[in-house]
Amino acid sequence: MDKSNPDEKLARQVEAKLREDRGLGSYGLKVSVHQGKVTLQGVVDVLADKKRARKLAAEVPGVRSVEDAITLSTDGTIDDADVQMEVAEELAADPRVDPRQIGARVEGGVVHLEGRAPYQGMVRAAVEAAARARGVRDVVSHVTLDKRAEVDDATLVNRVEHALSVAVVPGVDAAYIDVQVKGGVVNLKGWVKDKTAYEAAIEIASNQEGVVRVDGTGLEVGGEPPNPTRARRRT
Repeated sequence: MDKSNPDEKLARQVEAKLREDRGLGSYGLKVSVHQGKVTLQGVVDVLADKKRARKLAAEVPGVRSVEDAITLSTDGTIDDADVQMEVAEELAADPRVDPRQIGARVEGGVVHLEGRAPYQGMVRAAVEAAARARGVRDVVSHVTLDKRAEVDDATLVNRVEHALSVAVVPGVDAAYIDVQVKGGVVNLKGWVKDKTAYEAAIEIASNQEGVVRVDGTGLEVGGEPPNPTRARRRT
């Protein structure tokens, strides 16, 4: 292997990150790279692991794109009834999801989530929970937000700002994040330390009751922090 080849070096970095992950390390996933474009190959047990592998690979500096050629193993025959039962168990086991509000039906291994949720964060959590069930090929959400949970934009700004300010998450500092809301859609602008902090900020905002959607495209990830967006930083 030519250690001076940047693609070979990047492949080793991606492989190391996947191997070090507690949930993915035992799969022995294969990685190939061409001009910064990563291809992942191998077999995993559940859709959640497939998604996580793609996410971790994309986080490695230098990766331009990720092609997911990973396949799912069901360890034998599993029908939609089995999948639906496992999805129901995963939804019930996730403390972020109220199974009385979100249910699921399964068609050809595709999970369709249905119901009403008080905030977008519960919908995200339900999608993640369903993806952990065996035999799930994809998850599609038809969940709507409960109209009774609608909150005016000014109140949502205060809720999200407060949640960010009290969150104990490395790399997420409310002093560097500006919160804007229009029609229940939260726009986060400013700076976070890394991709993990970015995802944490999105999740924190999503978990506030009344939030329809969170747009984090205005967040700068990494580099040196700019001037704080607020007059006084948290200590």
